[in-house]
Amino acid sequence: MTQPVPSRPTSPEPGPIRLAASGLSARFEPGAAFLRDIRWHGHPVLMGVYAAVRDHNWGTVDPLLGDVRLAESPDAAVLTFQATCQDGSVDYRWQGRIELNGAGWVRYDFAGTAGRAFARNRIGFCILHGATECAGRPCRVQHPAGDWTDGVFPERISPRQPFLDIRRLAWETADGVACAVECLGDIFEMEDQRNWSDASFKTYCTPLERPFPVAVAPGDTVRQSVVLRLERSPRRSVPGPLAGRGRIEYPDCLLPLPRLAHGLGDGLPDDREAELVRRFLQPSAVRHLVDFRAPDWAAALLRAGAIARSLDAELDLAVILGNSAADELACLRDALADTSPAQCLVLSADSPCTRPAHVAMVRQALPRARLGAGTRGNFAELNRGRPVASGADVVTYAVAATVHAHDRQTILENMGAAAWTVRDARLLYPLAAVEVAPVSFRQQVNPVATATGPESAPGRLPEWVDARQWSAFGIAYGLGVFAALAGAGARSIGLFDLFGMTGLLETKAAPPRPPAFTAMPGEVFPLFHLVADLRGLAGGLLGACRVVGHPAVPAVRGVQPDACSLLVANPYPEPLVIELPPGQAPRRYRLLATTTAAVAARDPAGFRAEDGLSDWPSDRFELPPESYLHVLERKR
Repeated sequence: MTQPVPSRPTSPEPGPIRLAASGLSARFEPGAAFLRDIRWHGHPVLMGVYAAVRDHNWGTVDPLLGDVRLAESPDAAVLTFQATCQDGSVDYRWQGRIELNGAGWVRYDFAGTAGRAFARNRIGFCILHGATECAGRPCRVQHPAGDWTDGVFPERISPRQPFLDIRRLAWETADGVACAVECLGDIFEMEDQRNWSDASFKTYCTPLERPFPVAVAPGDTVRQSVVLRLERSPRRSVPGPLAGRGRIEYPDCLLPLPRLAHGLGDGLPDDREAELVRRFLQPSAVRHLVDFRAPDWAAALLRAGAIARSLDAELDLAVILGNSAADELACLRDALADTSPAQCLVLSADSPCTRPAHVAMVRQALPRARLGAGTRGNFAELNRGRPVASGADVVTYAVAATVHAHDRQTILENMGAAAWTVRDARLLYPLAAVEVAPVSFRQQVNPVATATGPESAPGRLPEWVDARQWSAFGIAYGLGVFAALAGAGARSIGLFDLFGMTGLLETKAAPPRPPAFTAMPGEVFPLFHLVADLRGLAGGLLGACRVVGHPAVPAVRGVQPDACSLLVANPYPEPLVIELPPGQAPRRYRLLATTTAAVAARDPAGFRAEDGLSDWPSDRFELPPESYLHVLERKR
């Protein structure tokens, strides 16, 4: 990614603009020029439409909007604006026009011009269809020549584009609304974004079979339009969100706590930091990447093994094998000495996914270790590559929050989509356990980068780091994606790293940091307390709760022989009142919010002390903005 990353939780984004025209409604977000949540008489028909300017590495350059004008009447709304996309090599300006008409149509126009020469992978519209609403539903595709093809939105995650050469796409919602999207100005096609843990199908401009990146000359122009037409009113009404409150419903299905494995990140823990991890996080395993191309790989491996032992954790390896795999494995055996890894993910340097021959070689070299096959990339690489995993015990891929967009609303919408990837991985590999690692905000590996991007500017964070990792919003994402993965049956989850900018706490022996990283040495991040609470559920069963009225609010219920727990995070910048079912025993709670954040960061043991719990006031509780609540109900 080439966009700048904030050093702390971002200042409030430009407020959304509500658009309405008779039965039509939508929300426009100026920070991304994103027309989101298009509804017809209250029923969702499209997740959104936005225009993307993407550089040679698929980095999206955010637009800066100006001259925003809105004209409204009871039956129509017209929004116009100017957008400037500038970052790195990219200099692009475009004009946008959005019209909602009460007769049942929406139009979004794009007209852009390049300010200087640069390389792009895409310029133009993307249309998001909600996977929950559309998966498995029939549709029809009209092609540029005018002919039609009957089809179905895929139920299982499609490894390739479900539909190509799209001029018009027509379907009917479950509530009987007839929808048709017309795409003008380019050839469009569709991809299944669940491959990247997004909750959508995306119809996008410019077929991927065309060569990219493309050289853009100063003055080059692009003009596109998207027109959505709606017919028939929905057959039933839709209940709206509960204003400022959410009712929690406990899950019917409970599963054991998955194995929690963490990457080391960077920085060496001192005795206090190691004790905090041992006492509160109790990691099942420490994950370490062995890359024989690194000159210090052997020393790094010894260091990882020593840290794993100091934390009373197993050692999981991910080993990248090249053309000299036999020699590399011989060196690995020598370097391991008396260390026996519990698990080894087999990776191939010349392939996005594991080569079967490498699995057999590692099985011979490390006969006692569980073997993993898969990818360091997304589920997309696993779904497309489909490595032969007959000799593997585990199948692995990664999940990141910001593959396609990094705004908060998209992250919240997509948290639950990771469940689809686990479901399909289990169907593809029924004899292997599913491990999702790492789980992170930003991709740790970009498998589709076409060239090396520029180094981060002085003072800015590296492209694989997101400031929300250290914020209370990080808990909301961590809890939401954990609930989705665990509920779908993932056996092991690599929930962030332990140390450093991509971890759960900062070490005193950390390497030099950019000024944008402002955490203090030895400070723990809010996510530390989430992982500690999840580890506290070991030995029991857990499941994802439903929060009626606010589906983006993540909550997990844990049931143990002597106690029950509820973990819930408010991701919103406004307070939220939650309602709990009646309790069977006295309840106590711990709240991580603005008022307690400093103590939680600097004195985690004191913050987590039993005598620090407060008595539960009633069945209703007001969660402050961007806060995290642990409710404990000890059985009599």
